[in-house]
Amino acid sequence: MKITLFLSNKIIDFKLPEEISGSYTFDFNDEEESKLINIESSNEGWFLYETSEVKIFTNDGYISKEKLVANNFYVLRRNKVNYLIYVSEFDITDIYTYTYDTSINIIIGNCSDANIVYNCNYLNNSKVKINIQEGRLVLERSDKLPIYVNKIALSTNPYFIKNGDVIEIYGLSLIFLNRFILVNSVGNVKEGSNLKKFAFSLNDSPVNMEVKDVDLYDKNDYFSKSPRLRRIIETKEIKLSAPPKENDNNQLPLILVIGPMLTMGIMAGTMLLNTVSRIYSKQTTVEQSWPQLVTSGAMLVSMIVWPLVTQWYNRRMKKKHKEELIKKYSAYLDEKRNELTEEAKLQKSILYENLITVNEC
Repeated sequence: MKITLFLSNKIIDFKLPEEISGSYTFDFNDEEESKLINIESSNEGWFLYETSEVKIFTNDGYISKEKLVANNFYVLRRNKVNYLIYVSEFDITDIYTYTYDTSINIIIGNCSDANIVYNCNYLNNSKVKINIQEGRLVLERSDKLPIYVNKIALSTNPYFIKNGDVIEIYGLSLIFLNRFILVNSVGNVKEGSNLKKFAFSLNDSPVNMEVKDVDLYDKNDYFSKSPRLRRIIETKEIKLSAPPKENDNNQLPLILVIGPMLTMGIMAGTMLLNTVSRIYSKQTTVEQSWPQLVTSGAMLVSMIVWPLVTQWYNRRMKKKHKEELIKKYSAYLDEKRNELTEEAKLQKSILYENLITVNEC
């Protein structure tokens, strides 16, 4: 058994298994928590049942459970929106074949002048006309009657029918082939219409015939396609190392830098004061004490000068080291940039090789 759901833009078919067993739910929208169509089996057949979100309506009004009968319509309501479903047998055996000519003029509907009569209340006296215009089959509808071509809602009026088109109108199916129309059993084709019923002739007696192989082509009609070697694009990962950090861990603490100089300065100051004191008390003379004065003075000067020279040298070496790091990391980035550019060129060339133009094809 097949359940057809009519939507505004298309129709969707859901199939029930041949064995009547189990329960099934169907929906056209996976985002909905509650399923629209809910089916369960029983000894009497398949039953359509309601849920807290979905209600069932038939010609008799609101019902909670209804047995599915072929060629019947049911209305389901969810979130204040009505959905129409149609139940039919999945394997349609009653299909009638008709032939037509250039004088074809089909009128489909439940009106008096219809030559394919379909007694469906949803048609509301609407008509569908099919005839030949400019050598092509044309379908025209009188109003906004929902018509589906190959499961998609028809949006144009008129519509030029193509070979193989399947036109569905509320359960009525028409399949158009070259000079043939296949109509399912729900549509009644009136006698005397310009459609002629077609039947295969089975009266021809078999004839013994010898069938020989025929050479349809010679060797010049064949060609061999040369193999086409194709390169594929492989994902390449280019890793970038972080820039090196300046290493300040080797710098001595300030107390260790000025500590020895400060100690030497205290010793030099003590010696200078002692020498000046001896000269002032006339225990010695300047001529006798000048080595001590020069030594103490040199030690005091070195206490001030050498830390400054050391600090200046360290700043200079730090700046030089930083410039070297920037130079090396810039060269590293240039190398990675070139690698990225070459990889982009390679992948681009592979794309051009694989996606050749129409003219080249």
